[in-house]
Amino acid sequence: MQSSIAYDISNLLLNPPPQSDNLQHHQRRALKNLKSKKQRLRILPADKGNATVLLSHEQYHTKMTEHISSGPYTPLQRDPTPSLPGKLDRILKKFLKEDKISV
Repeated sequence: MQSSIAYDISNLLLNPPPQSDNLQHHQRRALKNLKSKKQRLRILPADKGNATVLLSHEQYHTKMTEHISSGPYTPLQRDPTPSLPGKLDRILKKFLKEDKISV
């Protein structure tokens, strides 16, 4: 009995049933058409709402460059990553000592 169940599970994992298509025919055709184009595309979530934005690689690069140059960003003098684990460790030990967290 157990070997039969193990065989069935193994067979199901190795040969999963085909997934049903969640796109309508015209959506599938449009997606295939976009994929066939030679330009590189970026598919991104929109800033607002539950939408998707499709940009060419050049459009995406231009928007990101504009965003970075107009924002409050400044180059870092050094990479802060190596100091983060030590800071986090000190904060966690302090919280543990103050009974704000427990192990």
